[in-house]
Amino acid sequence: NHSDLDDFIGTGEGDSILDGDSESGISQLLPMGVVMAVCFGQSDMIAGAALYSQQEIKLFKVQDTVDLTVLESILVQLGVKEVIIPHKQADDTKLARLIGLCKALGCVVTFVRQKATDSGQDVAFKLARESADAHQFNNDHLLTSALASLSDYMRLLSRESDFHSYRLSAHQSTLYMRLDESALRNLNLFPNHAAVTVSQGAVRG
Repeated sequence: NHSDLDDFIGTGEGDSILDGDSESGISQLLPMGVVMAVCFGQSDMIAGAALYSQQEIKLFKVQDTVDLTVLESILVQLGVKEVIIPHKQADDTKLARLIGLCKALGCVVTFVRQKATDSGQDVAFKLARESADAHQFNNDHLLTSALASLSDYMRLLSRESDFHSYRLSAHQSTLYMRLDESALRNLNLFPNHAAVTVSQGAVRG
């Protein structure tokens, strides 16, 4: 579990925040799961790039609420286990909210030092199996920044054979339904409802 992982790495009891860089290889120690890079923009815009499988990277850009409820939904929908954040790319308030959200969902948070060796646009075209996929995202600085951070940290382009190996796709949150507390009760989806943990009075999936 994450507590054992923290003890192993030496981050301190109960602290789930890992401070590393793209050379740390920390992700290799984590349980199997989706790894997502998150970048904050202006006017509460948030972009992310998630390594969803060995062949697919999902990207999104949304305008979120103060409580990051939209990002919470996406983290749950994709089954994210680790969130990576470039250093100095968000104010303390936003970072504190994101860290609190990740702790509540059981996600590890890792701060990384983003390299300037590749622009996000270069990374998109190097990763994408089809150039049309890269064209969907290459004009958005926030999205390409998240993609570059993910690529650096996970070393997705460490070998020449890794080039043009991934399908880049937009994550569609509209394909998921959000059920509040009353809907769960009326639909009787969980007969043993007392044993179900409901985040902020809702279940998403």
